[in-house]
Amino acid sequence: MATQKALWLPNVGAEFTLGENQIPEPGPGEVLVKLEATAINPIDWTIQKTGFFMVEKYPAIIGESGSGVVTKLGDGVTNLVTGDRV
Repeated sequence: MATQKALWLPNVGAEFTLGENQIPEPGPGEVLVKLEATAINPIDWTIQKTGFFMVEKYPAIIGESGSGVVTKLGDGVTNLVTGDRV
């Protein structure tokens, strides 16, 4: 399986680390997006510093903001097509 770079959070309060992650296949109702831009915003650094929000296990890849191009569609996706910019 192919890999991608990812920004990992090892534990609550830890510094982010750059590492590798396997590129997942989209499941039913999901799409795979090749990111062209991403950002760390206040909710991300709040999770980093306090563990606040929905991260249940660490290490974790967090991130709420990004944009890119749809590269694969999961079963049942009808409102997007490969190549759409999202």
